[in-house]
Amino acid sequence: TEVPWVELMTSVLPGFDLFVFPTRFDYSPYAVIEAMTAGVPVISTRVGAIPEMVEDGVGGFLIEAGREAPLADRVSWALDNRAQLPAMGERGRERAIEYYAAERNYPQLLDTLAEVAQCPVGVRR
Repeated sequence: TEVPWVELMTSVLPGFDLFVFPTRFDYSPYAVIEAMTAGVPVISTRVGAIPEMVEDGVGGFLIEAGREAPLADRVSWALDNRAQLPAMGERGRERAIEYYAAERNYPQLLDTLAEVAQCPVGVRR
């Protein structure tokens, strides 16, 4: 069953205790930012931009891709320390809002597009 995005963000994800995303190839996954925005701690891999998203030990944990034992260790830690997960999730949420919120990024994007639009055709910087 497909869950509409708004329902996923407002009803489903906030009910998670933990979001585990052990990718080897997804270099800038929105799913990680969405989980963080919902206040859910993330366990993911040190792949692409994920280490810039998830601050290891603060809003979640990072492991090396393809390493099952550290992944299992972090999930076990989370299960054994459930009382710490809400605070960890809140720290991740704060980071997601600070760095990835539309209110922060859209003005910068619009400024960049306006600047590019002013460049003569064929001119490189």
